[in-house]
Amino acid sequence: MKVCYIIYKYIVFINMESQNSRRDFLKKVITFSCCSLGTITLANLLNSCENIAEYLPETGKVRTYEIDISLFPELSEIGSCISRAFGNILAGKDLIIVRKDIGTVDDFIVFSSICPHGGAKILLPYTKEGNFHCFEHYSEYDFYTGDMKVPPNNEENFYGRLFKFKCEFNPSKNILTIFY
Repeated sequence: MKVCYIIYKYIVFINMESQNSRRDFLKKVITFSCCSLGTITLANLLNSCENIAEYLPETGKVRTYEIDISLFPELSEIGSCISRAFGNILAGKDLIIVRKDIGTVDDFIVFSSICPHGGAKILLPYTKEGNFHCFEHYSEYDFYTGDMKVPPNNEENFYGRLFKFKCEFNPSKNILTIFY
């Protein structure tokens, strides 16, 4: 704000010095106002931290993507997970697939790898019993539910959860179908 005041004083001073017409003075003030407003708007846009989950696709059986789980041996055990991009789901961004059971339709959970706080990438757990972490603001999300366990730095009142995709597993074909 102090910068705006200094620039305003400079414009007024120049106007007094050169005895410009009212028209020239108004041009300078309007130009200054537009530049100030544009700068403030751009700063707010760049610093915004909106809830990215609002822009994720609705769940439902609109489109499907099938994954042959036999191609991912790392998902053979309960408690295992991977982070990979599959087709155009999330515009090619990674999905997190977690194995929670064996032999049922609900064997898997599929989460977005986009942090609901600021849109950063979610990292897989460091240990087998760990949770997901956002590398940018250090928030932590539950491995099986996607619920926030630890809020982002300096934002104790923020609550979010990882976006969860509807999915079904066909154990006889070893195919996971994701609905998006």
